[in-house]
Amino acid sequence: MTLMIKVALVDDHPVVVNGLAELLKQQAHIEVAGAFTQAHELYALLTHNSIDVLILDINMPGIDGFDVMQFVNEEHPEIKTLVLTMLNDGHVLRRIVDAGANGYIEKNASQHKILEAIEAVHLRGSYLDNESSKRILKAHKEINDRVNRNEGAIDISKREKEVIQCILNKMKNEKIAETLFITENTVRSHKKNIFRKFNVGNTSELIIEIHKQGLSF
Repeated sequence: MTLMIKVALVDDHPVVVNGLAELLKQQAHIEVAGAFTQAHELYALLTHNSIDVLILDINMPGIDGFDVMQFVNEEHPEIKTLVLTMLNDGHVLRRIVDAGANGYIEKNASQHKILEAIEAVHLRGSYLDNESSKRILKAHKEINDRVNRNEGAIDISKREKEVIQCILNKMKNEKIAETLFITENTVRSHKKNIFRKFNVGNTSELIIEIHKQGLSF
């Protein structure tokens, strides 16, 4: 049985998304369901189409790649996400992994590497671009282990962690409430408890304290 992978691409640079789409269309085992420069075009596709792999840029105006991943993970968890990025530092990669990406690859990667990554996330559910990524992911695990120990000491609830994640993603109370399906009053209540536990007075101080302690949510 021939392997067939149905993919969609989202990147706000037309040259990138169209060039990659043309490459993939030349592959007998890949079907390009759509190549878009805006996230809402992908959302429209997914209302009446299914795909296997989403190839996604992170840095986009308006609805960025992290927003798209959150939507896909919640509404279409069967889709594997491969992040396409020019950024290759630990902080960005940790955010990508935390957001639920199945893998990432740099935009200047070879055609062979891109095809290898698509096949890997489809068949195995994950892909690491190179050895440096593996080292970064190892560091990510070490940070998470430290976070878990610190969270135990601070006694942060699951819902409070979700609120903190939203705060770190620079969401306002209204957006947090919408994302977590709670009221704005409940958001304010959670934030009050979080501030008390971290001994800070506002959102800015909370973010500074989290970075100071080397925490990741």
